[in-house]
Order: sequence, then structure tokens, then C-alpha cells
Amino acid sequence: MLILNRARAPELHAGALFHVLKQLRQGMVKYMTVKRRCYPMLRTILMIIGAIVVIGAIIRFVF
Repeated sequence: MLILNRARAPELHAGALFHVLKQLRQGMVKYMTVKRRCYPMLRTILMIIGAIVVIGAIIRFVF
């Protein structure tokens, strides 16, 4: 179903993906400001996990 939608309207799919990524980034920023006192290592791990998720979403979108 997702593949069909992507083939039919790639710009719509890209827009939806961009919207999701923007919301994710806002959530990450909000979470970081709330959890500012937590250890820098934990924050780094969270950022790495976020980056992996974003890269995975982009790869899934491209291929």
C-alpha cells in the first residue's frame, strides 16, 4: 500500500516524511530541554539513536 502511494504521489510522500521528521525534531528538542540535567553520554546516545532512525526512514523512502 505504501509503495503504491509512493509511486503515485512521490511529492506527497516526501512532504509527509518531511512533516514527520520535523515533528520528531521538535519532540527531540523539547525532550532535550526537559532532560538537560541528564548525563551528556545519555544525551549523545539518544541523539545517535535519533540519527539512526532518521537515516533508516530516509533509506526506506529512497529504496
